[in-house]
Amino acid sequence: MPRGIEVAGASNADNAFRLWETEGHWALVLTEYYIQPGTRIRDGRELVNAIRAADPSQRIAIHTDDEGLLAAPVVVLRKPYAIERLLRMLRQPVLPLE
Repeated sequence: MPRGIEVAGASNADNAFRLWETEGHWALVLTEYYIQPGTRIRDGRELVNAIRAADPSQRIAIHTDDEGLLAAPVVVLRKPYAIERLLRMLRQPVLPLE
């Protein structure tokens, strides 16, 4: 647990959603856009949509090196990015939805 951050990982998008359902609400969900597809959830955008449908207040970000991903329903971190940027996101307070 470097820097006091606990990380959970999943082998594909379906497993990521199941892990979030059983162990989430987390300070931040960070997903790769091109996550290994599952049978139900095929990419990071679909994972974001599934989590948002279940809990609109969950903080989520996508990280990718795909320059074509312009419009996303969450923060997009373009690789490579400084770890300090991610740490700042984790330190920001979670605000209630208005």
